[in-house]
Amino acid sequence: MYITRMWFSENERNGFMTCTPAGYRLVGVAGLVGILGWLQFLVLLAIFIVYGVTRLFEPPSLWLFALPIAFRFVAQLLDGVGRSLATRKKFEYHYKPDFASWLEGDARRTYPPNRDMTEAVATGSPSAP
Repeated sequence: MYITRMWFSENERNGFMTCTPAGYRLVGVAGLVGILGWLQFLVLLAIFIVYGVTRLFEPPSLWLFALPIAFRFVAQLLDGVGRSLATRKKFEYHYKPDFASWLEGDARRTYPPNRDMTEAVATGSPSAP
């Protein structure tokens, strides 16, 4: 099963969405697919417990647990593709000053817009902890 990483702040989330809207949507879909995989796993577990208690369990039906695992790999793939779109633009989240930055063409953009990057450059730590 798969759960996507939480955002450190709204500035990171909004910066990611501004940097790459398609990547943001892919990460969102990955989260949805991951949750569906978890729900499917829990439902299958409950069904097999009921089957075990009522003695209707048959071992060949265990292949159904491959479905939530497949959902996990699809979610991980979607999340990786979405985040790689932001990596291509050199997306970085600066934790202490709380802003996101990325390259667009030759210019460095920030979210929130017009954010002073001197504190992040002085600390030398461009990403979150």
